This record gives sequence, C-alpha cells and structure tokens, in this order.
Amino acid sequence: MEVAPVINCPDFACAAKRFSAAAEWGAPWIHIDVADGLFAPVTTWGNPAELKKLIAAHPEADVEVHLMVKNPAAVAEAWFEAGARRLIVHVETLDGAEGKQINVLIEQGTEHGAEVVVALAPRTPVAEIVPYLNVVYAVQCLAVPVGPSGQTFDERIIEKVSYLRLRNPDLFIEVDGGVTPAVARRVSEAGADMVAVGSYIFNARNPHAAYRELL
Repeated sequence: MEVAPVINCPDFACAAKRFSAAAEWGAPWIHIDVADGLFAPVTTWGNPAELKKLIAAHPEADVEVHLMVKNPAAVAEAWFEAGARRLIVHVETLDGAEGKQINVLIEQGTEHGAEVVVALAPRTPVAEIVPYLNVVYAVQCLAVPVGPSGQTFDERIIEKVSYLRLRNPDLFIEVDGGVTPAVARRVSEAGADMVAVGSYIFNARNPHAAYRELL
C-alpha cells in the first residue's frame, strides 16, 4: 500500500518545507489539501502558481490536490495547469454522475494528462458515490469531517472500504484522515490501495521516521 504525505498548511512557507521533505523521501504521491472556508470550515494554503514553482523544483513529484471547495469546476483548470496529476473532488459538490460537472472535470484532466478522483465525506452514504464508478477509476474515502488536519479516524470508513472493494475489485481506493500505522494496517486489510497522512507524519518529532513507520 502507498503512503502519500499530506500538505495541509496555512501558508506557502509551510507548504514548501513539507513538499520538499516529501519529495526527498521519494513519496509516490504528495497530497495537497485545499480548503476554501465555504465547503470546509477552514481555509488552507492553495495557490496554483506557487504549486507550479514547487513542482518545477521537484519534477519527480506526482501531486494530487484535494479540493475541499464549494465549486471545484471553477478552479480545476488552474490546478491542472499548475501540474497536478490528480484532482480529488467531493461528491457532495457535484451535480450527479450523469451531470455536466464531472464530465467537464474529466475532460480537463484528460487534456492535461491527469486524473479525477471522487471523494465522499464520512457522513455521506457510500451509495452516493456508486454511480460515479462508471466514470472514474478511483475514489477517496475521507475518514474525518471536512476541515482541519489532526482529527480522529471515523470507524465507519472500514465498512465503506470493504464494500467498495467487494463491489469493484479493480477500483483504486484511497483513505484520508486520522491515519496511524494501526489504522493503515486495518484499511489495507479492508482493501485500500493508498493512505494520505498528514498529522502523524508532520507532527512527529522525526517526520521521516514517521513516514517510514507507515510504510
């Protein structure tokens, strides 16, 4: 299972420091949280032009951007142009699997050689994401309420991951939020392919050691 360090920062200085560290560790993906203060109750750093600079300094890094925003379609193009290889958008912000939004996002991603992942919040029934499985190859199960880093893992996510894995053996499943080594082991057993981890890594005395422990 892959481990993606999460960049959940208030400013560019914090984001740049953590991004460089994750790139130096050789993380397969670097996960950036972007919260707008509307869909999410907090605001995080989220400047596509600055991300472009970070990727230019670390061209080996593959970046996924988690858009915890009210209108992802309004900002998606800027993130694709900045170099994001994946955009994670919330099912709660979309107009349905047959609607215009997801199709536009996928088309934009394809033009930039990037992917679109659909996420669902802990309280959202897993049934709401099932219709999207025909148009996206991956989903994210957010394991904490949309918002700040450092929250506690929601046990309901284990059941969601197990259901999605049994329903679609080829689906790529990511779990984000409240992940510790013990949680990572459990979601892996349930069928997750990747965990996105912020607090456990970057709040540790030795972030690199915490990252290696998760691996």
